[in-house]
Amino acid sequence: MEMETCESRKEHIQIEHHSKPKEVEAETYIETDVEIEYIQLHNGIFTIERNKQQLIGSGSYGSVYVGKHHLPSRDEMIAIKLHDDAFLLQREVKIYNYLWKYKKQGHVPNLHIPHLLWNGSCDPPHTQESIVMERLGISLDKLFDSSNKTWTPETVCWVASRALSLLSGLHTLGIIHRDIKPDNFALGYAGAKRMQLYIFDFGLSSQYINKEGKHHPSKKGMSLIGTMRYASIHN
Repeated sequence: MEMETCESRKEHIQIEHHSKPKEVEAETYIETDVEIEYIQLHNGIFTIERNKQQLIGSGSYGSVYVGKHHLPSRDEMIAIKLHDDAFLLQREVKIYNYLWKYKKQGHVPNLHIPHLLWNGSCDPPHTQESIVMERLGISLDKLFDSSNKTWTPETVCWVASRALSLLSGLHTLGIIHRDIKPDNFALGYAGAKRMQLYIFDFGLSSQYINKEGKHHPSKKGMSLIGTMRYASIHN
């Protein structure tokens, strides 16, 4: 990633734009009437048994599955995002690395994002690109559905307070998410992390601060970026 340091401790991230990804056919197997696709990454260190049961979420910018990290003494559950276009995933990887750089330095202690474990191409014969991340727990969207679409005022205040804190952390580092919705917030997966709210999916994120540390000029007449259902009525 090519970056330039600014007085405000913010850097300029160069993000490439690429054309629509091509369709890629994948080898599949049938097992107990469930279609399963076995995928290995990083020489088999990470694996996915891809089927509907392992799908965490999907959209126009990729699909995320439950996977396994094969450690010497045990296997750990992880999340793996797959996409056919390396340029689109590299955009997200750059954002993650940028955020984690300053998070590790203690600049944004309240910014909770998943750890990025690895990124690269799947092992042959598969050709998809991947991001391997720390697995998170239930998303706010699914949590709301599981609560009969009803939250107490206390829960609403808890979620709002932590969500605003996450966005404040992003904005402190000059990043806007550009796809804010309940699907992109989740609780931690285990232990004390289950009481912490995380933000993720930075595939559409962008830097709103330029190389001089100033706000990029506003533009009008642009097409919608993000999810229409959650977009501002002023867009």
